[in-house]
Amino acid sequence: VRLFQIACGLDREGLRETGKRKSLSYEHTFLKDSVSSEEILGFMHEMVLSLCRELEERNIYSRTIGIRIRYTSFISRTRSVTLMQPTREVRIIEQAIDGLFAEMWDMTPVRLIGVRLSGLVHPDPVQRSLSDF
Repeated sequence: VRLFQIACGLDREGLRETGKRKSLSYEHTFLKDSVSSEEILGFMHEMVLSLCRELEERNIYSRTIGIRIRYTSFISRTRSVTLMQPTREVRIIEQAIDGLFAEMWDMTPVRLIGVRLSGLVHPDPVQRSLSDF
């Protein structure tokens, strides 16, 4: 009986989060397909601001920055870049996004865009010097 109830979603226990988040991302679907690089990058930069706020709130940094573009034909393309040092600085992440977008942009109408931050890490503890011992 208990197994049947669980299979039907009838469980009194709440949901438990397991493990740490491996990435943060946002996506935006355009009401009308866009061919404006300014509009597309504008939305991507808004996503970066929101994602950087989340990084700050969680006290984490991102090492890998990625974008996703889905075209009118529903074909999706993704690109990402891994930084030498983890960051949560808006300017650095926007520069990475701009570079990735420039590689992919071919003026094909875009239906959906997304920004993803992965390789999430907590700040390194301060290393003690020899004189601290």
